[in-house]
Amino acid sequence: MPRPIAAAALALSLGAAACVHGRGTRQDPLVDEVVFQGVKAVNEDALAEGLATRAPIARGGIYDGMVKDRQRFEPDALPTDVKRIQAFYRERGYYGVTVDDPAVEDAGSGLVRVVFRVTEGRPARVTKLDVEGIDAAPEAAKKLGKLPLRVGDVFKVSAYDATREAISAALLNNGWATAEVTQSAVVLPEEAAAEVKYEVKVGPRYKVGPIFVGRVEGITPRRIQEQVSAVLKTGDWWDESKLKAARRRLGDLGVFGAVRVTRATPDATEGTIAVVIDLRQAKYQTIRMGPGVGLDPARWDLELQVGWQHRNFLGDLRRLSINAKGGWAWVPTPFTARKQGPVGTFTVDFSQPGAFAPWLDSAISATLEKGIEDAYNYVGQRLRFATPFRLVSQLMFVPSVNFEVYELSDTTTDVTGDQPPVSGSTEPVLSNCTNNAICLLVYFEQLIAWDARDNPISARRGWYAGLSLQEGLDMGGLGYRYLRFQPELRAFYPLGRRTVAAARARVGGLIPINEVGAPPIVARFYAGGALSMRGYYQDRLSPMVLQNGAWASIGSNGVVDGSFELRTDLGGSLGGVVFVDAAGVSYTNSEPREYQKALDPTQWQWAAGLGLRYRTPFGPIRLDVGVRLPTDWSSGVPFNERFPAVPYTKYADGTPHREPIVAVQIALGEAF
Repeated sequence: MPRPIAAAALALSLGAAACVHGRGTRQDPLVDEVVFQGVKAVNEDALAEGLATRAPIARGGIYDGMVKDRQRFEPDALPTDVKRIQAFYRERGYYGVTVDDPAVEDAGSGLVRVVFRVTEGRPARVTKLDVEGIDAAPEAAKKLGKLPLRVGDVFKVSAYDATREAISAALLNNGWATAEVTQSAVVLPEEAAAEVKYEVKVGPRYKVGPIFVGRVEGITPRRIQEQVSAVLKTGDWWDESKLKAARRRLGDLGVFGAVRVTRATPDATEGTIAVVIDLRQAKYQTIRMGPGVGLDPARWDLELQVGWQHRNFLGDLRRLSINAKGGWAWVPTPFTARKQGPVGTFTVDFSQPGAFAPWLDSAISATLEKGIEDAYNYVGQRLRFATPFRLVSQLMFVPSVNFEVYELSDTTTDVTGDQPPVSGSTEPVLSNCTNNAICLLVYFEQLIAWDARDNPISARRGWYAGLSLQEGLDMGGLGYRYLRFQPELRAFYPLGRRTVAAARARVGGLIPINEVGAPPIVARFYAGGALSMRGYYQDRLSPMVLQNGAWASIGSNGVVDGSFELRTDLGGSLGGVVFVDAAGVSYTNSEPREYQKALDPTQWQWAAGLGLRYRTPFGPIRLDVGVRLPTDWSSGVPFNERFPAVPYTKYADGTPHREPIVAVQIALGEAF
């Protein structure tokens, strides 16, 4: 790892260098540099952005960060800049700051260097903080918790205002909908002290009154009121924050073009506040059609997709969707096709919001599919009954029961125990599939996730945590008993305005329960591809067997994969990514602990790479180039053998199989 990390650091440092353009004259000079002396307590970049006198500014577009332009020097702007520096410091608690007259130095050839000398002084700290009148609203006082501004803190304007907002929110969200909060502060610069006071006039306490819904064709007001009642109920104490929750809940239904949830004028006589819901009807029916192309060295797909959706089928928010996709697939390519043929899916989805309770929906999905994979061809039928819970917008909980039947053909020879595959064999020997051709899966599944990202398509801040659980059943001697789990965690954090650090980790395990053979091939885990370990192509990090002279992936009982990315805005619609991926897989058999082999970090494989993003309304179009990292640095080792082989995959003579070192991934949407 030290070598690739050093290489990435070198590339970033080289990219940080920039060309500076612009040349002035003695009479009309340009600013070559702006220097701050004595600045320690604040961020210099943030301070510089607020001034009229600017250092060279980076161009936009694809040259952003690489080419900068010098700015014209305006002597008349210097006094104003001094005041701006003082105001910047005072907002952050430095009321004793002083700024000398700026020094303008000749930098040669029509250029000047501007120097601001700052004496920061001591920050003013809060010595006294009173909240008067809050005792008249004891329930709100209990909800205040830790205020943004406290005694001993530096007196910052942002924290000063945030404290007033926190007090107001505690009142508004606990019934005091007409409460007033005023603030005042006395700052003593010589003593570096500040005394702060907030005065509260609570007024009467209100409850939620009637909920009025505007007329929408095909949807009864009662159905809308039921949905809103999951977060906002008549008779409850007034909570202003629940207006936003109700608006989000109705918007998530996907039926309305616009949603407004507002409060009416408080009724002091009744002690209630009515809720008014205005809805703008969107088109209930939509038809979508378009081609689809998938290009991968391991597989090519050419498809046509057609979809129809009715967002208010038979009224009351019922949703019906019919989607069809058909085309032709080649494995691996049309020019070297080992397999090819028609592929397609036909899916019908029906859902009813609030079928059992305002927060409990029902959903049914049926799919017929014909597909081609490395290790087998199949015709599949899937039926799913689900009851999604919609308690809060960030939480997803979907329990379901699933029935899946796969009729397999052109299958590989599966590997048993630790025996190597037989080169060139094509006999259909599949574990736990009736007559070696029909695979049946019956299982319960629970999907639970908490999404705290600021944007699910292109996140800059926040996190996402999810867990999928499956319990496989044996019905009348058919099926396979197993426990399958897959937790996942993603995190995003901005590093400045243009760069985001992103990380993901997930683990998958399949535990057979009192079974003899390996799990059905359709239930196993695979790694590699645009959404996994980008040093391998789709599903190519997996135990493999030979089929007609080509290696086919057969899946594993366990998988681990993770990624770390630095995502940078390159200007316009372009973005760039530097990434490191890691992944590991286990073998596949009936051993309950087999999946744990994937957890061994000494067996993980690593890849590093660069990516380019082009942002569109549907998500970024992504190009990633991943290079697997070598693990054997011994002298005399052939170059190709320095890179790890595919796990549990050998020729009949014991020679390990290796995949290409470089993989190019093209996809729509971020990797995670």
